[in-house]
This record gives sequence, structure tokens and C-alpha cells, in this order.
Amino acid sequence: MRAVSIASDFTFPLADRPGALAGLAARLRAADVNLLAIRALPEDGGEFAIIGCVPESADQFREFAESAGLAVTEQPVVWVEGVDETGALRHILEQVAGAGVNLSSIEAVSFAGRYGAVLRIEPAHWPRA
Repeated sequence: MRAVSIASDFTFPLADRPGALAGLAARLRAADVNLLAIRALPEDGGEFAIIGCVPESADQFREFAESAGLAVTEQPVVWVEGVDETGALRHILEQVAGAGVNLSSIEAVSFAGRYGAVLRIEPAHWPRA
């Protein structure tokens, strides 16, 4: 069994220094914001990292970001989760390909018999998604 839904991916810069991500996590916890996914990628120059968050509630994250003074960019993504079994993600990818939709990126993880994946669709392909 799998669930597929449209979610929001929020990206923003964060200082690239020890403890910055831990501080963000503490502020998210204090605001009771639950994340489905998070990523941190280095930004050229080393001063900042680019953080990406896919929250359970986009509205709640927007409120958090505004109160925290974060300059966020929001884009729609597809969130997929389900029971982890051989080929589980392949079925979703075949459906995406069959619809003629091109992905710009994908992130997936499996843990304790379940998986979750964030599919980023090229903007021009959203009408087909």
C-alpha cells in the first residue's frame, strides 16, 4: 500500500557552521512543525548551506518561516510513502514516465519496512503530473 500526495518543498539559506542545523531543528520542534523530509546542501563559497524542508503542513511551515525571518522559496513536490518492498518505487517511476513527466530530482529513503520519496517535477511538466 502506498500514498501519493502533493506537498510543498521550502528552500532557504542557513549559516554553514556547526550547530546551525541543530538550532533549526530545535526551533522547528518548539513550533511543533513536523517534517516529512529535510536536506542540506552546501552553497558555493561555504558561508551558507541550502536547506530544503518538506513539512507535513505547508501552512504551519509558512507561519514558522515568517516568524523565524527565513527567506523561503516554495515549490510543489510529490510525496510518496509506503511499505518497502523490492521494486516499490519502480511502480511510481513507471507511472511518472508513462504520463510523459520528467523529474528534475528525487530523494528516497527506507527505514523499518517503510519508504518515503520526494519527487521534484520539472515546472513545465506539472500539468501532466
